Amino acid sequence: MNSEKQIFTATAAEITAEGVTLILPGQTEATRKAYKRLAGATVTAGSQVLCARDSGTIVVMGNIV
Repeated sequence: MNSEKQIFTATAAEITAEGVTLILPGQTEATRKAYKRLAGATVTAGSQVLCARDSGTIVVMGNIV
């Protein structure tokens, strides 16, 4: 089994038409890649978001409030 966490939190850095750039746990800079989010997900730049690893990528599930 993969040792990476499947569900984790990150910080939403920027919201673009392509998706959400993230500051991943243990990192200080945002990812270059913009990750997809769930259709009904509310994501705000600078907020903590819940994420899931799936098929080699990350899906942003929404803000943690």
